[in-house]
Amino acid sequence: MMLYSSNYMANQLLLAVGLEKIGEPATLENGLHCLRTFLSNELKLKASEFVVVEGSGLSRQNRITPQALLTVLQAFYPHRHLLPQEEITGALVKTGTLRDVYSLAGYFDTERRLCFVIILNQKNNYRNKILGLLQNEFQ
Repeated sequence: MMLYSSNYMANQLLLAVGLEKIGEPATLENGLHCLRTFLSNELKLKASEFVVVEGSGLSRQNRITPQALLTVLQAFYPHRHLLPQEEITGALVKTGTLRDVYSLAGYFDTERRLCFVIILNQKNNYRNKILGLLQNEFQ
């Protein structure tokens, strides 16, 4: 999922988590309950920091603050090697794209634990340029 993203599979994974944790039937509501519980109880995110309405990531109703996404990245750090490496900067990244919304989150794989989150709500996609500026600043 991290290397070759599939919106359909992401939603199926959410359904599978609900099925595993709560039982039959595999429903969106059960999957969302499990995800929200994990974000609140395990990662200690406040309900005001995220909104999740489906698992594919395609809904504009899904929301997360940059700080909350940094918390997710810190928890995911031991598994960062699952992310693809951005060609120019060498950063380990996950992209997100909706019309007029561009995001990039990941790690500069250095001795220090450097996580970054870029979320742009604009017509032009400058996330890679911003990533280059961040790399110049912090590496």
